[in-house]
Amino acid sequence: MGNHQELLDNYPDGTYALFVAKQANAEQKVDPTAVATETAQRKLEEELKIDGAKNSGSPGKKGEDPMHLAKLEEANKNDEEELKRIEKLLAPLKEKSDFMKILKFNSPLILVGIACIGAAAAGISQPLLGVVFAKVMNILTVPLEVWPKMGKPADYLETETIYWVWWCIGVATMCFIGLSIRGICFGYLGENVTFQVR
Repeated sequence: MGNHQELLDNYPDGTYALFVAKQANAEQKVDPTAVATETAQRKLEEELKIDGAKNSGSPGKKGEDPMHLAKLEEANKNDEEELKRIEKLLAPLKEKSDFMKILKFNSPLILVGIACIGAAAAGISQPLLGVVFAKVMNILTVPLEVWPKMGKPADYLETETIYWVWWCIGVATMCFIGLSIRGICFGYLGENVTFQVR
């Protein structure tokens, strides 16, 4: 137990430090070991200061103590080897996009397809409604006296208006169903991804 800095200082390779590194990587796209490596470097420098003070009887100065330089070089070499090892481990993950990494957590995968169909239905409904509305406006802007002169029956305006109103109702229903399917499927998948990632 402890605060953020104490946990990082006391357990640089612990679960909390790894979690902090992963979060920093996700937010800033940095090396996932950067936080843990900085903490380890800081801890090593503090130990070297103490060793220098014990050996010389005064506070150790960086760069003057040969033992300090040897430990620092060894630490840098170990860090480089560790970074190479981590880069090798992360290489397969870097080949995949973020979308593909998250996609494997989506289960059942069929819901992605169903949600996309719902999203497409909701998306198609908007331009389709524009076409239907244009037809309705086209019918309603013509004066009633002109329809018989155009060779249309007397109830043409009423039948056409009812026809296009039913189209509006159908498009609105399609939009509602599409948005509902999309929301339910993506909501369920998002919940599953959150539980699996955590």
